[in-house]
Amino acid sequence: MLALAEEDEDHRIPWEPFVPVGLAAIRTFLSRNKQLAKKHTLDRTVNKVTMRLLYRLEVKKIDDILQKRFKHCVYDEESKKHAGTIPFAAMSEILHKTSWLSPKEVKLILRQYAVKYGHEEVDYSRFAEDLH
Repeated sequence: MLALAEEDEDHRIPWEPFVPVGLAAIRTFLSRNKQLAKKHTLDRTVNKVTMRLLYRLEVKKIDDILQKRFKHCVYDEESKKHAGTIPFAAMSEILHKTSWLSPKEVKLILRQYAVKYGHEEVDYSRFAEDLH
């Protein structure tokens, strides 16, 4: 055992020259991790733009159909105008009845509207933006 300990002592690196090398390695790792984080953020941004371009026609079609349903729900016969807002319950019913959106998409949109508007009136004018 004593022979092994003496042999290990011979292969040890003195700490004085190692400290600057260790610090340089740590700085390199931190710099690399920051660059990777920036790259991931950029990838997500590019991904959003790409998804917006890919689905813009489908979103427009869904928006056109559902806008008609929203407007029909809140049409005022006397003034011949649309309110621009719809009760949350009515929007929920319309979205649940449509075959254009998956149940998961409906839940996400309704959750977003519940946070944004509460459970009272929902502004449906920016529905296409919210679909993206």
